Amino acid sequence: MGNPWMKLPNNAPFVLPNDAPEIHNFNQKQIKRLTKQGKPPVPGKNNSLIDLNLLPEPFLGNPQAPVVLLNLNPGWDVRDAEWHEQPLFKQKNRDNLEHKDVPYPFYLLHPNLSQSPGGLWWQRHLGALINQVGLKAVATGVLVVELFPYHSGRFGFKGAVPSQQYSVSLVEQAIRRGAMIVVLRAEKQWVNAVPQLAGNYHRVKSVQSAYISSNNCPGFFQEIVSRL
Repeated sequence: MGNPWMKLPNNAPFVLPNDAPEIHNFNQKQIKRLTKQGKPPVPGKNNSLIDLNLLPEPFLGNPQAPVVLLNLNPGWDVRDAEWHEQPLFKQKNRDNLEHKDVPYPFYLLHPNLSQSPGGLWWQRHLGALINQVGLKAVATGVLVVELFPYHSGRFGFKGAVPSQQYSVSLVEQAIRRGAMIVVLRAEKQWVNAVPQLAGNYHRVKSVQSAYISSNNCPGFFQEIVSRL
């Protein structure tokens, strides 16, 4: 199927036209709930409001990568806004969304973005792997696919949006080419979305930590290393 992220607007709100009705409906409900509770109706660490001022991250990395990690959704950090406004960040995000052939397909591992909230998070969670094979090998050989593409402090969205079908197609392609697939979070939701996953994936020991390490990937961490 065609890549819907080629149609992402150039300005906020950063939401695909086909996703917009469901996303806006969800956010309106969240705003009403927060207002009723006397809380600020703005995105934050402790609520599920989707931040459409942040660039979506439905996937990170080379779509043909030999190692594929399945996650839930991009998180939220108070410092995200300033980073997402930077021209370099915007350009690298677009390169990623459009699957451009660049030196660091996993753009949050780009050295110039290493101090962004997403860059710091992924360096920690992929640190053991980076120590084994190097930053460049991880940046070119690992693909992360998020079940839901938009940023929020807590995940609360129910149902699905049209763009998720493209993410599903990336996982289906990974299965067909024999990529190594590791579920970090949302195992049940991923198997429901991609029935072909059954018997074709590993899962980390602790979904709360989601680290790719020998302790959290017992029995298959070295296979991940060998794939890279």
